Amino acid sequence: MTGPAAAGLAIETGQTLTLLFDPIEGALPLLLPALRDAARARGRVPLVYKCTARSAVGARAAGWRVLRTADEAVIDPTRFTLTAPCCRQLRRKLRRAAGAGVTVQHASHLPLQQMALIDAKWCAARGGARGLTMGRFCPAYLSHQRVYLAYCEDRLMGFASFHTSTHELCLDLMRAAPDAPDGTMHALIHAAIADAAAEGRRRLSLAALPARPAAAGPVETRLRRAIARASGGPGLARFKLCFAPRLEPLYAAAPSAPSLALGLADLALAVRRPPNALHDDHAAFEIAPGAQI
Repeated sequence: MTGPAAAGLAIETGQTLTLLFDPIEGALPLLLPALRDAARARGRVPLVYKCTARSAVGARAAGWRVLRTADEAVIDPTRFTLTAPCCRQLRRKLRRAAGAGVTVQHASHLPLQQMALIDAKWCAARGGARGLTMGRFCPAYLSHQRVYLAYCEDRLMGFASFHTSTHELCLDLMRAAPDAPDGTMHALIHAAIADAAAEGRRRLSLAALPARPAAAGPVETRLRRAIARASGGPGLARFKLCFAPRLEPLYAAAPSAPSLALGLADLALAVRRPPNALHDDHAAFEIAPGAQI
């Protein structure tokens, strides 16, 4: 295949071979034929999930059907301020946490037993953890992340973990004890924002939330609702919107409308009913033009 090199990360679920996010390198249109061929060889539906607007334009130009499925909630820590009128609810939540004695620290050591107990109680209250693109508790994985811990006196009340890169923090896992004071999770995220600002980082992602309502047909509307339910529902969206993030649209793409519907339904099922594994939920591999995969 001619043109610049391109590569991306693909995962295999029950009915779908999905290229996650934008390509690791190169442009998305270069990967679409390889993705389609690999999916056909495996009897799967080819799908692109959570790509940016630029990649979505390329997929649409290649004749693929495109649907806006989510918005990434992004903050510039260096410009973030609690005094903004849009942060009124966040200020109230932080005052409640402080009044209850909640303190937050950037973890230098992980109290894994306490964290595991909180995770178990959190999962039991919600019928289990979601999987695929949603964070799941894994001690080995957490050891490579930035983790913030919330305490009341000496008792762990919650924690949040972030993927780190040279320029960005990205929220991965959030867990709170059943009796954690109101505002505990807000305090954890606010601490991460403050540290990122002190480090001069210009981007902190609170990850994706369901796409904002938009004019759509009945099929697209049902797909949006299914994705919203799988992604944590309106409560998680309200939590992230407390921080007044910038919303960057994310898209899914497939060769046809039926394959897009089937692929997204399969992913929603994989998120809501993952196998009993941690971060190795599904087969994953690199895909590239001409690659034998």
